[in-house]
Amino acid sequence: MTGLRVELYELVDDEDDLWYAFGFNKPSVPRRPRCQRTWSSPAAAPVLVFVDWDDARRAENYRVTITELATPPNELASQIVEESEHTFSGLAPGTNIRATVAARNTKVGESSPSVPAKGTVP
Repeated sequence: MTGLRVELYELVDDEDDLWYAFGFNKPSVPRRPRCQRTWSSPAAAPVLVFVDWDDARRAENYRVTITELATPPNELASQIVEESEHTFSGLAPGTNIRATVAARNTKVGESSPSVPAKGTVP
């Protein structure tokens, strides 16, 4: 597939609909990366929150955000990471939180946040 894509770059214009015939997106219309799912769970040690998600196509890194479920919502932590998991520490025990992930790449920016995973800090 890689060889086919390289050859198509040499032969087909970036705007040509022929890209779709070969099962590729047009290079001129890049898509934002999307996270498939997100969930949070307590790690073995107390006061840690582990967030894990599926890899997103075309993602170079991810923004993981922990928000307190309050009115109004209060962002507790946000981190840009390259792996599809992250552990947060230093959160107050008993805090009701939600975790979201946005996939990012330098070509098209950042996706919308994932559906939040909700939980309570152990």
